[in-house]
Amino acid sequence: MLKIKAMPMLQTNSSCQYDCNLCVTEIARKSFPKYQLSIKSLKNFLQANEDSGYFYEKGIWLNGFGDPFLWKSLNEGIDLLHNSPSINGIHIRSNGLAYRKLTEESFKKINLSVSLYAGSNDHIIPEINDFFKTNVVVVREEGYNFSADPTTFPLKLPCDCVCHGPSIIEDYMVLPCGSVIFEKETLLRAVKHKLIKTEDFASFLNMDYMGMIEYAKQLMGESSVVKIKNNYLDQADKNLYQKIIDDNGERSYKACTICWGNGNGLQGHPNRVAVDPKNTRKEIYKNNPLDK
Repeated sequence: MLKIKAMPMLQTNSSCQYDCNLCVTEIARKSFPKYQLSIKSLKNFLQANEDSGYFYEKGIWLNGFGDPFLWKSLNEGIDLLHNSPSINGIHIRSNGLAYRKLTEESFKKINLSVSLYAGSNDHIIPEINDFFKTNVVVVREEGYNFSADPTTFPLKLPCDCVCHGPSIIEDYMVLPCGSVIFEKETLLRAVKHKLIKTEDFASFLNMDYMGMIEYAKQLMGESSVVKIKNNYLDQADKNLYQKIIDDNGERSYKACTICWGNGNGLQGHPNRVAVDPKNTRKEIYKNNPLDK
């Protein structure tokens, strides 16, 4: 068995009730509004893990370009992940508004974090507590008024990365990075600094989810994206392969030189602060894996 420390983000769907100015997946969410991870692709991922002897020891995030509670296959997907010997836990980050889509059995199988946005959905916590007869509590508050300095190029490498790990989009895994490279300002800087051609960028937005895959390949190299099949991590170059296994957080790709998640260039972002002066979100957890 190969124990993998990186925690993948399963991109489940693009639909969301909110249109937050701080959303790091805004372009993917709006450009591919009908995206839904298929059960066929999820089963393919889990079977490939089992056949390859892969074990994700930190589990997996159901993150979504949108809100994962709006994934059409939510309960079936949770059941498949829970029963897979390759996945050590299911972690969901949601705004909580569609909590009634979760069955009681599904709720018992997940670790849930609920993001509260400037008080707009504070009411959801007591509702969840009452509905599932549980006690979800506030454990930390995060400020989200940070981004890479938009005037600085390139940002220093290796990237001091703030994202979790690989991103799974249908039958593909983007190995070095989660969803942060699909953030609006990162995409616009990619065009501005000619890391991708304007015409290519336009074509990506007309390719459904495969546009995201092609974009990732251009910014991080062909071997940064693998087709999920038996021993799929063998498709990655040796250096990248080891980063996934050890989850050491360092990345050195073209994308990192423009990415908001590169800690080498973090600063207060005036545009975001101006749009949302509070610009904080509270994380509400049930069995939060990041606090263990």
